[in-house]
Amino acid sequence: MAIPSYLLAFLVAFSVAILGILIVRFNQKKCQRQRLLRKELVERIKASPMPGLFRTLGINFGNYFYSSPVSEVDATVQLCENCSRTNQCTSKLSNPETDHNDLDFCPVKQFLNSRT
Repeated sequence: MAIPSYLLAFLVAFSVAILGILIVRFNQKKCQRQRLLRKELVERIKASPMPGLFRTLGINFGNYFYSSPVSEVDATVQLCENCSRTNQCTSKLSNPETDHNDLDFCPVKQFLNSRT
């Protein structure tokens, strides 16, 4: 009677170990996908007027980028990419004396203000 108990205990332990390995692998792949998506987002942000916008609004970009969910950062980038006023935004942000009130037309500013 002891052999079946040992066999059952072994099978349960083996199943739990396999399940643990699968969970770890899933999480590793998820982290890797998010890391690649964040790299892509950084490239898209660099090509947009968003760095100047964050500077003008006094938002630490690194804190925002790494503390916000990837989906929120992606939504912010999409707002900027789909905006029809990027030329106006770029010209205003090129002036170092631009005040954040000069950017009331910006959908990204409105989105960020609604989040805080």
